[in-house]
Amino acid sequence: MTFPGEILIEARKHQRTGRFDRCETLCREILSADPSHPDALHLLGMLSIQRGRNEEAVHFIERALGQNKNSAEYYANLAVALQNLGRDEESISAALQALSLNPRNFSAYNTMGNALKGQGRWEEASESFHKALSIKPESPEVYFNLGNVFAEQEKFDRAVECYRRALTIKPDLQRAHFHLGQVLKKMSRLDEAITCYQRTLEIEPDFPEGYFMLGNLYQDQGRLQESIECYEKAIGLKPDHAEAHKNLGTALYELGRFDEALLTYEEAFRIKPTTGLRIKLATLLPPIVDSVESIEAIRRKFSENVNELLKEEIVMDDPVKELGNPNFFYLAYYGQNDRDLMTRLAKLYRFLPEQINPSRPRRISQKRRIGFISRFFYNHSIGTFFNPIIESLSRQGDFEVTLFSVGARTDETLLKTAAACDHHMPLPVDLSKARQLLSEQSLDVLVYTDIGMEPLTYFLAFTRLARVQCAMIGHLMTTGIPNMDYFISSELVEPEGAQDHYSETLVQLKSMPCYMRRPSLPLRPKSRRDLGLPEDRILYVVPMRLHKIHPDFDPVIAEILRRNPGGEVLLFKDPRNLWHERLSKRFCKTLPDGLGRIRFLPWLNEDDFKSLMIAADVVLDTFHYGGGVTSYIILATGAPIVTWPGRYLRGRLTLGCYRKMEMMDCVGESQKEYVDVAIRLGTDRSYRESIKEKILEKNATLYDDEGVVRELSHFFKEVTR
Repeated sequence: MTFPGEILIEARKHQRTGRFDRCETLCREILSADPSHPDALHLLGMLSIQRGRNEEAVHFIERALGQNKNSAEYYANLAVALQNLGRDEESISAALQALSLNPRNFSAYNTMGNALKGQGRWEEASESFHKALSIKPESPEVYFNLGNVFAEQEKFDRAVECYRRALTIKPDLQRAHFHLGQVLKKMSRLDEAITCYQRTLEIEPDFPEGYFMLGNLYQDQGRLQESIECYEKAIGLKPDHAEAHKNLGTALYELGRFDEALLTYEEAFRIKPTTGLRIKLATLLPPIVDSVESIEAIRRKFSENVNELLKEEIVMDDPVKELGNPNFFYLAYYGQNDRDLMTRLAKLYRFLPEQINPSRPRRISQKRRIGFISRFFYNHSIGTFFNPIIESLSRQGDFEVTLFSVGARTDETLLKTAAACDHHMPLPVDLSKARQLLSEQSLDVLVYTDIGMEPLTYFLAFTRLARVQCAMIGHLMTTGIPNMDYFISSELVEPEGAQDHYSETLVQLKSMPCYMRRPSLPLRPKSRRDLGLPEDRILYVVPMRLHKIHPDFDPVIAEILRRNPGGEVLLFKDPRNLWHERLSKRFCKTLPDGLGRIRFLPWLNEDDFKSLMIAADVVLDTFHYGGGVTSYIILATGAPIVTWPGRYLRGRLTLGCYRKMEMMDCVGESQKEYVDVAIRLGTDRSYRESIKEKILEKNATLYDDEGVVRELSHFFKEVTR
């Protein structure tokens, strides 16, 4: 005869070794003889926890406690099951009961810490985990849990320390590698985060979420092909992973595989229909278009889709997370007046609050309080154009200036500007939290340098977060947002009747609406030979990203190459995408005779780019959306930029530079004149050299110009009287 105690010992062995069915059979054998056997009931409860059947576990353990209320172990495991079910208050109560019976019950402290964390009681959770560690100082599980507490509080350094401690004790703790990767991503330590996710997948190769997160990191780094491979692996393991389909669509889109992206978004929507995906599918715009006619069709469809969406009551908890980029970025490159479309698009988001009440009273200050907000105050074209303005306004002492930088990315450029300001406030990429933080600052003026470049600042701008809200030229189009009061531009770049292009009140400064420091030039510029370029050709360089190459520009390239048989056109392929392939296909149709003299160069580093500009014969400004920071850099080298001013601001910044220099030699008043100027510069060497000398003589006026700061200072004072 076998006694219940002996059967129980055998059952526990099977439970520890994962032979759950045999364990259950033995427990039920005991209960068939004694239905109230507490240890057998408790063991069935533990088994149910391991199987993820937590309701069943609560049932068995409560029955065990009905027979024996003096077991700390029973209460501790009941706490685990309740915490797994999200019943945190009951879990805490069970853990406390366990601790009243055994003050050194490790499991009770650990579980209670997790339940307290679930309630947002961070300090109490941390205290509970530390008590667990006083019992088992080398518990990787507790260090992992403590790391989660710090991560929730955004105390990322301490979270990293805890996760690393857990991994020192147990190097193959997959969850710790995964969560460490998440925290490092939030800290913008992307390479380290990638290593963590790779290690996660080494430990558990069939973990779809690991591939998904790794794909996100590769996408953040512009490593699109690698991100696509990761998303495809995640989908292979979990075909209904809607977010993986969605992000795969984004990666395909950015890579230039537009049609595949559309199909992938549709699959994501089929799996999990969301408002964000509906809007994305309705408003997706191709970066490279085939023809002027296709632009008209795309804009017409975009307009129709927006009108259909406006018939519904659109609501999203967080459009930054659900939608991401609101899909109008490439409208600006199509060469049309976008005010009506942007205004109607903004109406889709009328559910966003127009204003919120600050949670604390306005601080008393004699100075006007001005904030500048962007994700791109680091070494980026936005930082290049606007950081000097922010620094100079701060130095004046007339304003209390706050720099609001979105996200965790930082570098010397951002830190230098932050140090010059009265305050620097990094904003989380969380719409609700960022909105609340901004509302608490009681700002007189909030300046958005680049609405349209990324989603958070766009959606923040719908809410009144300052007495006066302004947009600047970081993205060269109107916002369409009702709460945006002013768009700050310049009379040097705006055409007659420009107010019709803006939903905001247009402010036209006398200065250029940016501040560019004089670029440094390489001490020993590379030669054409060094750069792998022909020395016997007239080089026409188009130094723009390829989505700026409007179909209207194709016949101009063709005509220049036709009239100058010794000419060669240089374009640049972006290492992050395949847009050059799409553009090449278009060129096959639009300028087949010139294909042999069009070359796509790899993207160059800063010094090599400047060397190329010095070595170039002629630079061609693109139509409808021309150069910005690029034009300032090129003019510093003396290279002549041929420009034909467009109808809108975005095609007129190079014109503004020439007007400021009081030099119009390279400005064409028509498409034909543009070609004529380009041909003369390319074929008449003495004329070209005289123009280069003239540019070098006059370009000083473009750089380090405090005029824009004085005008903005006056404007900010006037609008806040």
